[in-house]
Amino acid sequence: MRETRNVQATLFDHYAKHEFGRQLEKLSELLDGYPQILDLVARDFDKANVASTGACGLSIESILRCLVLKQTTQLSDHKLAFHLCDSPTYRTFARLRAGQSPSKSALQATVRRIQPDTLSQIHRLLMSDWLAKDKGSLDALCIDSTVVDSNIAPPLDSG
Repeated sequence: MRETRNVQATLFDHYAKHEFGRQLEKLSELLDGYPQILDLVARDFDKANVASTGACGLSIESILRCLVLKQTTQLSDHKLAFHLCDSPTYRTFARLRAGQSPSKSALQATVRRIQPDTLSQIHRLLMSDWLAKDKGSLDALCIDSTVVDSNIAPPLDSG
């Protein structure tokens, strides 16, 4: 059985006094304000035949936060595994237990189980709440999603 949330914080959790550390702290607070997101993600990991014994894997919350880190930083699974092992700020954001360092393959296996439909539901939830709180309107929202098929020339010094 996979734990949904690791509620026991440690004394060593902290964010770096850096612009990106402060951004991650604010993003963490935003995610904490939507506990229903964890229920959406937990459905992708619900399996009746999973044994209750064995190693304690990543919690649902940690998996979601690793996905957010991966998308925010555009890191590969290999580099994200290193940063989760090395950076106290990344570990704090991902809510990893003491001594827990997910490997590249563990990140790949768990993060990819989050379905696109689940991510779409999370996006709709956040956007509808954002619009309901009058934080913006869709009239002022501009997204460039044009895709053009073209050849990409290699960069040249003369170009």
